[in-house]
Amino acid sequence: MTFKGHIKIISLDLDDTLWDNQIVIDRAKNKLYEKILENYPNVAHFFDFYSFEQLAHQLYQEDTFKCNWSALRLVHITEILKKSGYSTEHALALSDYYYFWRNRVDLFPGVEQVLSYLASRYQLISLTNGNASINEIGIGQYFQFSICAADVGEKKPSARLYKEVLNKTGVKAEQIVHIGNHIIEDVQAALASGMQAIWFNPEHESVPEDITEQTFLQIERIEQLMDIL
Repeated sequence: MTFKGHIKIISLDLDDTLWDNQIVIDRAKNKLYEKILENYPNVAHFFDFYSFEQLAHQLYQEDTFKCNWSALRLVHITEILKKSGYSTEHALALSDYYYFWRNRVDLFPGVEQVLSYLASRYQLISLTNGNASINEIGIGQYFQFSICAADVGEKKPSARLYKEVLNKTGVKAEQIVHIGNHIIEDVQAALASGMQAIWFNPEHESVPEDITEQTFLQIERIEQLMDIL
């Protein structure tokens, strides 16, 4: 497959495309729980780590938080403190502490080199369901802007996020290549919006039967983008 027309914009997913997000989130949650126990030791009588996380999962089921991880974490911390008999005065500071660790990511090998290469040839944007900050991570200089689910009020694969990309860039959909690790949220949704797509597939997952493989490219290493684009 070859790309159609003149590509102007490269749109990149963040979590699990530029770094392993599970490692990041697990570390951030553990750091948060440790910090809470350090300052509010009685929390341990009400919440072990498992029940601490179960409360977060319960809150996530509420539509209010489906697209806004930052709001979810703040309410989660507030509820933990409240249910443990503590003041919630410093809940925001604890939420900021979590967010600090949420942005301590280990980029996949070659990512920064690839970002530098792409930014020298195209306008680079990020499109994510998460709340990672490209500036806090230290890669903001490569991007024109970032769009996250909380900005739009819906998550990928919603067409609204891809329409927001078109609105903010002002280019035709076919002039954008979106790259991500999720075959539905990134690849299929991008194609449905009229964009072109590259599937970052390091685990060699199978392509679902209802998706035509010839309509997008696959890579297993992020460095391959420098050979394709």
